[in-house]
Amino acid sequence: MTNLVAASSLAITGLAVICSCTNIGMVMGRERTGFGRANISWMARGIVLNIVLMPLLALGLIWTFDLDAGLSVGLVLLSTLPAFPLIKRIMRGRGVDKDGLELTFVMLGLSVISAPMIIWLSPVEGLDANPIDIMLTLSLFQLLPLLIGYALGRNRPELFDRLEDVLTLLVLISTSLIVLYVIISRYQDIGQMGGTHALLAVILLVLMGAILGWLLGGPMHEGRRTLALNTSLRNFMSSLLLAFTFFTGAGTEILVLLGGLFMLALGILVERILSY
Repeated sequence: MTNLVAASSLAITGLAVICSCTNIGMVMGRERTGFGRANISWMARGIVLNIVLMPLLALGLIWTFDLDAGLSVGLVLLSTLPAFPLIKRIMRGRGVDKDGLELTFVMLGLSVISAPMIIWLSPVEGLDANPIDIMLTLSLFQLLPLLIGYALGRNRPELFDRLEDVLTLLVLISTSLIVLYVIISRYQDIGQMGGTHALLAVILLVLMGAILGWLLGGPMHEGRRTLALNTSLRNFMSSLLLAFTFFTGAGTEILVLLGGLFMLALGILVERILSY
């Protein structure tokens, strides 16, 4: 029974990742947006910030607060998987935030390669999974749906209007089920996190990511705002997928989940602040 519940939670998490990545891919394909030369420098800064600086910040926070192995693994997973594919963050009343869309699309693709390598190179105890297995998992659940969505959006753009609400609903339902499962099955880990400064480390990671994104976002307010948001919001569902599949240390899953929810809440707050 325990194995069945664990397998179901893994399948539901995978469903959330597949639906959200398919949605992003469809928007990218439908918009037929390209990468203009004026955005190459901005995009490069975003890639370096998300792939290099955020994992380094996570390592610094782990050593500063002396987090144990399970919590450290969770923080590393959050830092190495950028670009939370939240479609409502990209679709705005005035249209599509194309810079945010492009960066999210690129980071979802690049992290399939970068995240396994960073995890493999990380000195944190407990990150002993085979990087090839991690890459294959992210390719199946993240990259493939992203490319399929892109192909559908580019060749059948009318499908987006039909599927957007369905995919979004599936993401919300599956995410809610996973939240309930992790909280119920890992409730003891929640109490143990109280004296570890783990959530403080997550909050600092979000805030420092937003500040660095703002500073490196270029001279335009919109570019600063977009990079700050893309950096502060990490892909916690893909992180949770890896936690369920490869890393079962004490506190890993609950830190990824609670950390992801904290990041989402703080990201919304940061977005409101930067909107003025």
